[in-house]
Amino acid sequence: MTAPLHEARPAGVGRALPDTQQGMRRRNLARVLHAVSAEGSLSRAAVASRIGLTRAAVSTLVDELIRWGLLEELGPERPGRVGRPGSALAVSGRGPAGIGAEIGVDHLAVCAVDLRGAVRARAVRRGANRGRAPEPVIAELTTLVGQVVAEAER
Repeated sequence: MTAPLHEARPAGVGRALPDTQQGMRRRNLARVLHAVSAEGSLSRAAVASRIGLTRAAVSTLVDELIRWGLLEELGPERPGRVGRPGSALAVSGRGPAGIGAEIGVDHLAVCAVDLRGAVRARAVRRGANRGRAPEPVIAELTTLVGQVVAEAER
């Protein structure tokens, strides 16, 4: 009796189905972004070395991440190395941002944080929220979110 070539798993457990090309591309985009995020500025060659993809594949993925505003090129790496200097990459501070909103008993607060973790904009409204109906609190919070988004996009 021979063992099966692969173990069948229920959907959602581990890698039950083979990767699609689109799934692999998304995963590789995430790996490139994670490598640059985790290690600071890296050249495309350094990213390729760390994640085990070819330089050409990484270059294509990096170009896409730059177009989306997730990565940026910082310019040539430090001189003194043999060969053409690589261009250092970093997570972009001008790309997408996350919005955080907090409803406290004595305040409302909203902030926009870029992919580097830096706060781009924030707004706080002091005032009692205890016992207030939810609708006006949410309306005020929505106004604060709008203000923070507008400031973060400048």
